[in-house]
Amino acid sequence: MDRNTYFCGEIININFHMSNRSSKIIRFLPQMVRRTAFKKKYIYLESQELIASNYADPCLENSSQSDIVCIPIPFDCLPTIDCPLIEIKYSINLFVDISDSTEHFDEIPIYIK
Repeated sequence: MDRNTYFCGEIININFHMSNRSSKIIRFLPQMVRRTAFKKKYIYLESQELIASNYADPCLENSSQSDIVCIPIPFDCLPTIDCPLIEIKYSINLFVDISDSTEHFDEIPIYIK
């Protein structure tokens, strides 16, 4: 990713390189996630929802792969908000799919204007 601030309708391009030294097929899976929190004096409600995701082509056993995965930001996406009553945050969560088992390995915060 070349930046962390985007506008609704833009496409996030994620450049990656994988080196698979295992005997299993692996896949890169980035996901755009929105976290919404409602904050009131004694009540704090939080939800998390998947906005978009996109699988990369599989990386075969004992091989390497470089590619770009695109994640479109919906046109009707709410902007990032941080105020006393509500907080809306976005992140790109990076996963690796290893033969039907998914492992989370990084989270990158992004801002939507």
